[in-house]
Amino acid sequence: SEKADIESKRRISNLGVTEYILSNGARIIVRNAPNEKSRINMRIVSKGGCALVSDQDWMSCYFSTTYAMYSGLNGLDINQLQKYLSDKNVNLNMEINEHEETITGFSSPDQLECLLQLATLLLSKPQFTDQGWYFTQLVVDQQARVYGVQPGDYFYSKILEFLFNDSVRHTPISPEKATMLNQKDAERLYRERYSNAADFTFIFYGDINEKELIELCRYYIGSLKGDPKVLEETKYEPLNFPEGINEKTYKKGQEKQGQVFIAFGGDLPAAENSNEYLKDEAMLLQ
Repeated sequence: SEKADIESKRRISNLGVTEYILSNGARIIVRNAPNEKSRINMRIVSKGGCALVSDQDWMSCYFSTTYAMYSGLNGLDINQLQKYLSDKNVNLNMEINEHEETITGFSSPDQLECLLQLATLLLSKPQFTDQGWYFTQLVVDQQARVYGVQPGDYFYSKILEFLFNDSVRHTPISPEKATMLNQKDAERLYRERYSNAADFTFIFYGDINEKELIELCRYYIGSLKGDPKVLEETKYEPLNFPEGINEKTYKKGQEKQGQVFIAFGGDLPAAENSNEYLKDEAMLLQ
């Protein structure tokens, strides 16, 4: 395919980065870091995430990336893909969390094209196979099997259930929750979340030849479908902290040891937009 045009380029000096916008709306951020010798880090990110789907679809959305990764790529199953990558210095992962969908990875500078090829395939031509679904179910079943078995895990699950009022989005994978996983929904939700290149920011950081990187991005990222008119925001549901003073005791296990958890609730000033909310959330989780 032809290379996309560069619609705009600007230097953001205080961050030490250069921003490019391609003709399909994709946003590319580049930062050369001499200390990252022989390594290029990549992060592809878009606002949205599982917050935009119903509680019923949450499990299928959250594990849709597991389904895609275990299904392989470009006609190769997961074992063939791993064999193909075994002699290459390339690593790739992806996740849909509550507020973002991401693809992260790294490569050596000479393997950058391979990294971009794989990322582009995940965005434009993911494959979903019965073998991939089988492995995804194994992952979920394993989590459900160990639910509440270890005393520490049991205690943690009770904390989450209490604080988040049994919310399917914030509690561990129970056997009941595992039954909500659906193969067709997982594929549909993955395609919805990763379909628009204009909704994504492609960040590259490391030992970079910027001119070479941008030419590759124009070809690979530029080939993706993108509509700048359809940009997503994420959604934040207010979580109501339990009122009053609540004290609960749980007993589990044989050893004479205990754990104590204390939480205090309160309200932050209302965030005006999702960027502000993301910053507040990140600071609280540090």
